[in-house]
Amino acid sequence: MNELTVNPTTGFLDADNWNSFTSEKKLKFLEIAEECVKTEGKWPDLGQLCTQMGIDPRTLDRHLKMDEKFRERYEGITVRGKWNLESLMFNLSGKNPMYMFGWLRKHFPAEYNPDHKVSIEHNVNVLGSLIQRAKDIPEVIDTQAL
Repeated sequence: MNELTVNPTTGFLDADNWNSFTSEKKLKFLEIAEECVKTEGKWPDLGQLCTQMGIDPRTLDRHLKMDEKFRERYEGITVRGKWNLESLMFNLSGKNPMYMFGWLRKHFPAEYNPDHKVSIEHNVNVLGSLIQRAKDIPEVIDTQAL
């Protein structure tokens, strides 16, 4: 593999080999992927996009792991995709309750997530201490009830 250096213009890792995944190819890759999500509302076929850029899909994986700036830009596209899916899930909730529960579980896990457990604990020693103190101040609490 060619040695990678930081391209000062893009901040992406770059190789001096023309057939490598260069900064220019990375910018074009991101532009096509983002356009697909933004305008078509579809997730791009990344394998096809790699072929279009003249790179192997494993090269894309390597660069997503090594190139922090490239990964940040790519993750921005994936977040847009996540929000599109969440919107679609909300819109489909009237047709299928599973979408409704998925959306509610994400946004209100304490109420709609059966795995979310709420436990209430009390210490009888603390409770006894509070009762004892309350008995010492009769105007604060009706000690007859205790």
